[in-house]
Amino acid sequence: MYMAMDLEQMVKSGTKVMVLSDFHIPYQNNKAVQIAMDFAKDYKPDKIVLNGDMIDFYGISDFDKCPDRRKNIAEEVEMTKEFLTNLRSINKKSQIYFLEGNHENRLQKYVWRHPELHGLGALDINNMLQLDKNHIQIVRASNDYWGKEAGHLEVGDTVIMHGDSRINGCKGGAYAAKNTAINIAKPVIMGHTHRLSEYNVTNRYNDLKGVECGCLCQIPKLANWQNGFVTFETIKGKNHNYRLHRIEKNMLIESKKIYK
Repeated sequence: MYMAMDLEQMVKSGTKVMVLSDFHIPYQNNKAVQIAMDFAKDYKPDKIVLNGDMIDFYGISDFDKCPDRRKNIAEEVEMTKEFLTNLRSINKKSQIYFLEGNHENRLQKYVWRHPELHGLGALDINNMLQLDKNHIQIVRASNDYWGKEAGHLEVGDTVIMHGDSRINGCKGGAYAAKNTAINIAKPVIMGHTHRLSEYNVTNRYNDLKGVECGCLCQIPKLANWQNGFVTFETIKGKNHNYRLHRIEKNMLIESKKIYK
């Protein structure tokens, strides 16, 4: 005999998880970020995963740089610290994880190119952003091919990663999350693509899910990017009720509430 469980009861009995990705501070979409924070106040997540590329580090990227966009790194760092302090003040009891993405890895690559800076504690991303002060746990991802720090965080039966093929070992392409889920034979949530999408894959042995969790940065007019984030609940080690929260035109419409 099957027992039906009310959705609200199921959510309360499990661990509530919220995944936020790709802020690219100082190029964040302030309205989308505020909507996500307002949602968090109502959802009250037990775990928050900051899934990479929180900070842009535009000034030390390998790419040619537009003078109009160039920002002082100190400004980027202060803006990111301010956000993290605000996030902690809103979510006092939540476990918060900070996953390194390829933009955080720009700092590591810059130090490697300037070995005279190696060993300076102030240039470690954990110290630079004062993660310990806000009780935020860092999940490292190394540019070193032989490195063991892959930037993977397992929550329930799902692997959460930023999604850069060089540092996370994911499979890219138009169906990055789907391809990665098949490759590692586990459900996956990833960022990096700035898309918000869900792929379900069923094979002989598993029902796999590949989720791309969107972004909270500004979106160029011609980009196939979507603002948003992902939530789910973990019950007895298994994840359920994956939800993609799409922020469209700076508005999030949930079943009982409008965030704007």
